[in-house]
Amino acid sequence: ISIRVKPGTPAASKLADPAFRKAYTAKILKEVALDGPGYIQSWIAKTHPFQSRTGAAVQRWKAEVSDSSVRIFSLMPYAYWLNYGVRPHQMTYLLNTKTKTYWIPGKKPYSAKTPIPLPNVGGGVGFRVASEKSMLEGKWRHPGKPATHFFEKAMEQLIQDLGKRHPELTFKLVT
Repeated sequence: ISIRVKPGTPAASKLADPAFRKAYTAKILKEVALDGPGYIQSWIAKTHPFQSRTGAAVQRWKAEVSDSSVRIFSLMPYAYWLNYGVRPHQMTYLLNTKTKTYWIPGKKPYSAKTPIPLPNVGGGVGFRVASEKSMLEGKWRHPGKPATHFFEKAMEQLIQDLGKRHPELTFKLVT
């Protein structure tokens, strides 16, 4: 979020002083850092743009303040794809799973690719291994997920509220 002073406001003359400007900017940035993660969490709770089994995608947000900016980010790496969506694609990355050696008492050890857990309709879990053959047959296709843009929407709400609290400033989302 970028912050600008509206010209002609009483704050514009005060912000000409570099010491005051630095302190005031730091105060506003801290306010954004404190409010930002909460706005994201409340937006997700209100609109339910995605389903979170563990709640980590909803709760694990952090903000860092630097000299002139605030960086708000998720501690969960998949939050990027929840926000921007995923195009339908062939999941060839499943072929790069690690090979694991299994030891069965009384038999020779054998190596196999790590199985992929898949939920069954009945509530259980089945395990499958992706192969080059199944990829060629068109299996292992991800159907895609539409973009939700929950991050941008939550930040727009934060910007509106900051504009009401600080009418002498203009705020703009910078991604």
